[in-house]
Amino acid sequence: MFSGTTVFGQIDSAIFKLNSTQLKKAARKASTAGDFYSSISFYKYYIAHKSDVPEFYFKKAKMTFEMANNYRLARDYKNAESAYVKAYELNPKKYVKALYYQALMQKMLGDYTAAKTTFAKFKKESKVDDSKETAILKKLVKNDIAGCDSINVFKNKGPQVEVNHLDTSINKAYMDVSPFPLNDSTIIYASLKSDTLMYFNRADTTRIPPVSQFYIAGKNGEEWKHKANFEGPFNIDNVGVTNGVFSPEGDRFFFTRCEKNWKEESFCHIYVSAKKDGEWQTPTEMPEPINLPNCNSTQPAVGYESGKEYEVLYFVSDRTELGAKGGKDIWFSVYDPGKKMYGPAKNAGSKINTVGDELTPFYDFDSKTLFFSSTGWPGMGGLDVFKAFGELNKWTPPYNLRAPANSSVDDIYYTVLPNNEEGFFVSNREGSIALKNEYCCFDIYQYVKKMRLGLNVMAYKSENKQVIKVVSDHKMEEFKDKTRLDSVEIKVFLVNDSIESEDVLLAKFNPAKTDLTFLKLEENQNYRIIASRPGYFTNGFEFTTNGLTVSDTIFQPIGLHELSKDPIVIPNIYYEFDKADLTKDSKYTLDTTIYKLLIENPNIIVEIGSHTDSRGSDEYNIKLSQKRAESVVAYLMARNIEARRLRAKGYGETRHIAKNENADGSDNPDGRQKNRRTEFRIVGEVSKYSEIIYTE
Repeated sequence: MFSGTTVFGQIDSAIFKLNSTQLKKAARKASTAGDFYSSISFYKYYIAHKSDVPEFYFKKAKMTFEMANNYRLARDYKNAESAYVKAYELNPKKYVKALYYQALMQKMLGDYTAAKTTFAKFKKESKVDDSKETAILKKLVKNDIAGCDSINVFKNKGPQVEVNHLDTSINKAYMDVSPFPLNDSTIIYASLKSDTLMYFNRADTTRIPPVSQFYIAGKNGEEWKHKANFEGPFNIDNVGVTNGVFSPEGDRFFFTRCEKNWKEESFCHIYVSAKKDGEWQTPTEMPEPINLPNCNSTQPAVGYESGKEYEVLYFVSDRTELGAKGGKDIWFSVYDPGKKMYGPAKNAGSKINTVGDELTPFYDFDSKTLFFSSTGWPGMGGLDVFKAFGELNKWTPPYNLRAPANSSVDDIYYTVLPNNEEGFFVSNREGSIALKNEYCCFDIYQYVKKMRLGLNVMAYKSENKQVIKVVSDHKMEEFKDKTRLDSVEIKVFLVNDSIESEDVLLAKFNPAKTDLTFLKLEENQNYRIIASRPGYFTNGFEFTTNGLTVSDTIFQPIGLHELSKDPIVIPNIYYEFDKADLTKDSKYTLDTTIYKLLIENPNIIVEIGSHTDSRGSDEYNIKLSQKRAESVVAYLMARNIEARRLRAKGYGETRHIAKNENADGSDNPDGRQKNRRTEFRIVGEVSKYSEIIYTE
């Protein structure tokens, strides 16, 4: 769970004199305690020296598989791969799952061709294995293969960032994790600080093994340096602490403590400390439903929900209660300020959580983005960093951040500084400070964005008397003489391409009489801007950052014009002679004009007025035009526009806008076609206003 790391156990040579049963118990106990290297030593000795034990032949495959698991957990991928190969060869039927883990090790070592072949072999041979563990691996293997197939995309099409390995005053030889920004120039992080191998004897109860503690690092020019211990009642000599995060107001500090029970099993729970009169109070363990007995609750992240703006605590847990997706999931609980307590813990949902593990959440308030790491979505190998937009259990599909943020190994703890131009992540990639093997240990890395994208919006009064159209010209000087509008509400949405999910409201603000510079645009995303003002038609537009390769500020003028009861012609809604049916082209025009306007202005009631030319009797033309107006209303109702907002009115030939005949008495086809038109005008407002997010 990345909550802490033990130092290496000192092995007393006398332990190798134990009989086979005692040696197996010692190996498993060390593994449970997280001392994987001691466990590996016991397994290796057992396999090499206990061949005279009667049950050895039948146990060798099992012990080899268990040893391989310890190599994997110690992040010694090369030896793990070899051991999984051996376990499978010793007993192919019972240890078909060793094929999956062999492929996973190949993937984490960057051999994607071999990994895909081995994953496919596991997929084929595992059909006869109905064990619980193999059933989970069968669910994971599809996305593992998809990750191998997408590796060229993951390697070459990530965000443009520069990655820096932090200074050795911060990164040490064991683990340096959970960086969290206090501001743009200060972070808190957790570390087990040592530059050399440390050993301790588990039998010696007088010595307390070193554990991870909290520290402060600061920016010195362009470099980050270790500054000091984090002051407060948090660091304890015999208890590992990690995952420190602050509440948005900075008056509470959430973090994880992990302690072992009498079985040497480690359980992690979330603690909180409040700041009173400038001093941090003694931390207290958070109550249920955040923490549960015999379950891990760890890696807190704090956000807001957009409805009542209540605080939300996201966290990771391996609980198996209703809603769990499998492995370790991200959960959330909403704080009720009236009751002064957290509500029920709910699963963040299947858009985030998988049958694999989801870890290290970080929630960026401004962009409503959840960053997290996962083994269950298609990735480069191990834990990859993903992001999803939304809140609670409503999210866009997760997006893999790709290289260089991700690598073939584990990439976790992705965070964003308030300036949105840089941040941190943690990785055990090649180049990290290593002890036992090149991938053993976690270090903190900084990323700096190479491309910065902004948005400049200008709302102005439009004189356009037709249905509002989006201005697409981005030349600012051409709009300098326009009348800027105050009291305009701007909403910025992230456009969700998934049919199942709504667009995500990222921000809402009033630019008043000044330009708005919205600087938190992301690469390769689609956005929608909606501008509204009382007494004016709402207008909006979409734009994309796809394909942008250099820093840029997008200028977008948006014209609003006043609500009016004067008729507005809907372009291109013409009817063939003596017909009331809507054509395909007419439906498209309705979708892109009045339907869009009704969605964006949910408080208006409109009259749909239909007109004919002069052919036919007055009575017949009134009936025909009424049917035409009703066909438009029926179509809009089928598109879920409320009936109470629509009125159908047929005017026949009584309000022509062009001559049906020329001056010489001959027929005027163009004039007649213009008279066979549809208009709308505002005739009132609905009694109650309800916000609707427009999705095409």
